[in-house]
Amino acid sequence: MKATETKSASSAFTGVRGAQFWRHAWIYGLLIAGSAVFMYPFIWMASASVKLDRELFSEDAGILPAQPIPRVQSPYLEKRLHAGYEHPRLAEFMPAFSRAVEDRRVVWPSSIDPAEAGHELAIGLFRRVARLAPVEWWELPAEELSRRLLGLVTNAMIETERSALARGLVLGRLVARSYDLEEEIVIQGDAIPERWSREGTAESAFSIYPGSAADGRLLNYDFSKGGLVRLRTEAVLPFSLDRLHRLQLFLRPDDSWHALEMTVEMK
Repeated sequence: MKATETKSASSAFTGVRGAQFWRHAWIYGLLIAGSAVFMYPFIWMASASVKLDRELFSEDAGILPAQPIPRVQSPYLEKRLHAGYEHPRLAEFMPAFSRAVEDRRVVWPSSIDPAEAGHELAIGLFRRVARLAPVEWWELPAEELSRRLLGLVTNAMIETERSALARGLVLGRLVARSYDLEEEIVIQGDAIPERWSREGTAESAFSIYPGSAADGRLLNYDFSKGGLVRLRTEAVLPFSLDRLHRLQLFLRPDDSWHALEMTVEMK
């Protein structure tokens, strides 16, 4: 009679080999997880370097920056500001906030639809006061709650929200500074239409926009028929050009992603 011998082979997931596999998998898993945790601040700083200031200080700030959308016309309405915003009682109080915006007679640039802009402004105002309202307010009757929420709306809040929605290029004053610390306002904000000449193939015009009248003028442009707007000015400084340290031109950008070039010629 011949005896038979049986052998049990361990797989890659059981026995001695399996123990080694799971130990290595656990170690590598911890290393990968730790690397991801410590990599996050670096990824955040790298993405922040290509974000706009309003994205950095927004409560909805994410990892990726907002997609650049070149604009043909300016001023324009930024509709993405409150896109996707949801609140369980937003629809209930929208009529009251829309009427409040109409009663304030908010002025918009001529290229922006007032009805559409007013709707976005009403959402923005509700979004702001909803964060400020105490928790116990939401248990009040709808009429009383609406009165209290609207009571939180201030003129400064409306102006801040309107400036964020209505994007426009504001050209400000021109200041010259010498090495001897002499400072001269070469062009005041209210003198911009007279001091700056407009040329180029695109349509352009200066206009007054609330909030910028004292510091500058709004530059309206339309690139649908041409791709260039050229502004030109001349000035005489009260000090020698040899002592000129710097020129400061104040601008408020409109985030339209058009190229801006400047040339300075002396003598």
